[in-house]
Amino acid sequence: MVVGLGLWVVARVAVSMLRNDRHTARTMAHQAIVPGALVGFVLAALVLYPKFALDPQYLKQDETEYRTFWHHLLVAANFNPARPEVAGVPVEDPEFGQIPGYGDLIAYLLFEKEIARRGENLSPYLLDDEAGWPQRTSHRRFDYKWGLYEGVVKSVFLRLVAEHPLYVLESIFFYEPLAIVKEFFTGQFVPPASALLVVAAAIMICALALLGPVNLAGAAALAWAALMFFAMSLLPALASGVMPLRLVEPAFLLYAGTSLLGVLILRRLILAAIGRLRRRRSVPI
Repeated sequence: MVVGLGLWVVARVAVSMLRNDRHTARTMAHQAIVPGALVGFVLAALVLYPKFALDPQYLKQDETEYRTFWHHLLVAANFNPARPEVAGVPVEDPEFGQIPGYGDLIAYLLFEKEIARRGENLSPYLLDDEAGWPQRTSHRRFDYKWGLYEGVVKSVFLRLVAEHPLYVLESIFFYEPLAIVKEFFTGQFVPPASALLVVAAAIMICALALLGPVNLAGAAALAWAALMFFAMSLLPALASGVMPLRLVEPAFLLYAGTSLLGVLILRRLILAAIGRLRRRRSVPI
């Protein structure tokens, strides 16, 4: 969302400058002050908040405030039906059962394989046994010191990219988008027919209400911004594995942006039809 907002502001100002419309560019620059300040504030908060707001206990024993960045990238890089052959992680584990494409277990098993390949012991990478370990992970075996864990997982991910670049590209840019499309159009995000009828009626009413002399520049910009925010909101799913929980926000933005564009397109179609009827009536017989 933050990246999408920043790109929207920069693109609007850049287009105005390329058109040599200095007045518009100056206006957009002034309008970009508040959104730009919000973007800067959010980015600063992402850096400052972990430093000053987290409990010091959270950062003990080689914890890290950003937790598992490389972990998520490694999971996303293996969102591929060829995972058993390339990465050696089976579809079903004898101990933990079926491993979905977005499962954390993929990175955990690859981490353990890397530790074994190095000839190291796993115990230095585990937190001391505590009563509250179930709050951190699903199994005591995976209660890692995340700072040390991330360092190992980073090396596994970079080696995977170097040795199997096509496999990683297919995972992130083909199989994950394909899974997103399936979730949106065949999964739990598909709205019922009754809801679609309500939305269609609302779009028709809004389109009819906008037939008068209304300046729709703001509405069009809002619709395109919603669709661009939708594209940016897909990044968490693409960078960590596709699962329904990570698609709630993209689904909302997709429906909102599509509905707004539907209103604008339907309004143009209605006006075009009205203009055609008027021209026919004005033609002498």
